[in-house]
Amino acid sequence: KLLDSASFSEYQKDRRVLMQLELLRTTNDELAVAIFIKKNMTIPKIREMAIEEAFSKKDYERAESLANDGIQLHKKDYPGYISQWTEYLLQAAQLKNEKEKIIAYASVLFLDGHYESDKYYSTIKFSCKCINKSKLLWALSLHQSRNANTKVSIFQSR
Repeated sequence: KLLDSASFSEYQKDRRVLMQLELLRTTNDELAVAIFIKKNMTIPKIREMAIEEAFSKKDYERAESLANDGIQLHKKDYPGYISQWTEYLLQAAQLKNEKEKIIAYASVLFLDGHYESDKYYSTIKFSCKCINKSKLLWALSLHQSRNANTKVSIFQSR
């Protein structure tokens, strides 16, 4: 059985909301689209669109906030999205040139066995040239805490 009826039903619901969004966009009513997106932020694809929009407007704090909220919101029902939200956090940290966060997020993605591990290893290696070794050890110690909730709270406190 590829999908149980509950997850298939959830997929259908999400797909229907995405189709409604596409229809709403044809009206060119930007306010209505923004309200619809905000109302449906629990759907990962809609959150992804909102993050991409924040990046396109160079609103990196908003993108970071949406990604952190996504980790909190989706860690139970959509755990596969945690890496994606962490990738967005890495992207925001890179654009804001926050070396410690770059190393922390790249370390999490690298040590979690992300399919682009070589890219994250290179990011860590390059960024470590810019900071001291104790900060690298701090970043690597984050991986010991496999709980996404802990990862987010550690990132937010730095």
